[in-house]
Amino acid sequence: MLKSITMLMILSLLLCSAVPATQHAAIGIKEQARLDAKNDAARDASKIKWGLGGFFCGVFGVATSVVYKPIIPAENLLGKSPDYMLAYKPAYKSAIKRKNIISATTGCLAAGGVTAIVLVLSRSEE
Repeated sequence: MLKSITMLMILSLLLCSAVPATQHAAIGIKEQARLDAKNDAARDASKIKWGLGGFFCGVFGVATSVVYKPIIPAENLLGKSPDYMLAYKPAYKSAIKRKNIISATTGCLAAGGVTAIVLVLSRSEE
């Protein structure tokens, strides 16, 4: 009797401790996916393209960067679990969109600065 109670307690302890371990593993996968997404977005962002778009198109270049929907490269998700993909996709899209908006805004502001300098220099020649 004592042996069966002891076995039952050990079995219940093992089962109860296995559930949180699975939850911790899932949380770890999601955090890893978000970290990978941020790193991949930093690598994949086209800073020059969006910066030039902001420079030459001004506010329209910035607006385009806001409405543009980035495409996730398929190789970033090959062989990954569904939990990983669910965490990766929004993190990647958010990170790369943010970088695109910053680059386009920087280009737009640079164009404004160049325009201001040209206007000041043209006024001083008169």
